[in-house]
Amino acid sequence: MSEALFAVVGHPNKGKSSIVATLTEDDSIAISGQSGTTTRCRYFPMSVDSQVLYTLVDTPGFQRARKALRWLNEHNNSLIERRATVAGFLDTYRDTGEYPDECELLQPILNGAGIIYVVDGSVPFGNEYEAEMDILRWTGQPSLALINSQGDGAYEQQWRDVLGQYFQVVRSFNAMSAEFDKRIDLLSTFALLDDRWRHSLELAVDRLKGERQARNQRAATIITTMLIEMVTHVEEQDIGAKIESKTLEPILELQYKNFQRRREEKGRRNIEKIFDYRQLVREESAHTLELADLFSMRDWYLWGLNKAQLTLVAAGASAAAGAVLDAVTLGASLGAAALASSILGGGAAWFYSDKLASVRIKQVLPLGGRTIAFGPSRHRNFPYVILGRALRHLKVLKQRTHAQRQVLSLTESEEAQDLQLEEHWYQSLEQEEKSALDKLMTKLSTGKDILNAQQGIVKLLEPLIAAMDESPKQ
Repeated sequence: MSEALFAVVGHPNKGKSSIVATLTEDDSIAISGQSGTTTRCRYFPMSVDSQVLYTLVDTPGFQRARKALRWLNEHNNSLIERRATVAGFLDTYRDTGEYPDECELLQPILNGAGIIYVVDGSVPFGNEYEAEMDILRWTGQPSLALINSQGDGAYEQQWRDVLGQYFQVVRSFNAMSAEFDKRIDLLSTFALLDDRWRHSLELAVDRLKGERQARNQRAATIITTMLIEMVTHVEEQDIGAKIESKTLEPILELQYKNFQRRREEKGRRNIEKIFDYRQLVREESAHTLELADLFSMRDWYLWGLNKAQLTLVAAGASAAAGAVLDAVTLGASLGAAALASSILGGGAAWFYSDKLASVRIKQVLPLGGRTIAFGPSRHRNFPYVILGRALRHLKVLKQRTHAQRQVLSLTESEEAQDLQLEEHWYQSLEQEEKSALDKLMTKLSTGKDILNAQQGIVKLLEPLIAAMDESPKQ
């Protein structure tokens, strides 16, 4: 089996390094808006379980293509000798410094690498590109062209008409937004370029799909473990018989909230590591991916359940009461509250309150001491809020590729607009799944049968997380 090797080549500053970073899932690759960032070839293997599946070569951009092509034409007598003429060009100028970029990028191709030629579909075709494509064709290597639009892609069709004359396959591929299934489709296309690489790349596709499934399963487990630890957490402190508990309550509440913030942050970092985001920066001081702090009750209905959905949970009859309450929306909160009150009596207030947890004083016998405790939270929306925020973070992460370098942060207005445009995570569940989740969340909120709840939530989350890998339907 021949290991697949591809040289990513093209004009300077057209997204070659971005392509490499995305397809190798390596966010350490230097990417810059300035041309000339890549000056030497760098080899980036894509590995799963220490087995190299394919290797991409990030190359410098062409600098003097037309002059180099002129030299090739002057020193060539026939089509049969074209590849040898390119080799002669490298022998002549490799150590002279006259064509450093052309010599550097052509070497891996003459060593057997397939060609991935990258252009920007947001800029028009120019004659300078023709010389580059001619030189690449002279090497005789299997080739593919990618239109990596860094803007509006206004000239994609023009590029398709030109590239189709030079390359076996032409594809549009945005390195900044390509979902997982699009990356897999591209690898499958690479396998068609040369039979020597077919087995290697088909194996790569299978292994990457398997690894993605395993990552999704691990993400479901990490999120569920975080959820349980946050919902069941208690802050306790021993107090003497004479200490006034009121003085300790705000201290315990602060410690409780700090634990929750740290635990959520730990969960997010663990998720990012699973998907190989090692260099990612989040703007924590701006409450990344949050409209406000975790404990802003104002935004709980955005992340968790709205009042109508909470009413169903309160009634314990999501499936039976669903048709009745479909008309009860967040805007009709009085109707939801009234219905909840008729079902639960005074207990409905707890569902819509801003009270996260309560303080308890426990007598410790036989010594006569006391313990003050804050938590666990019995607010029925709290587990949904934690889960909604975790799924939102994961979805944003999955929509990001390893070529992106901006800080992972959304402003309040952007986040609100984004969430309003897309389906709420809870609404994406089937009614049977909602009912199952509601029962499991009830167990968490009441502290009953936690192990069973953990297993059930993981099972429900796995398909929800896997669906995030699919490209939006047009």
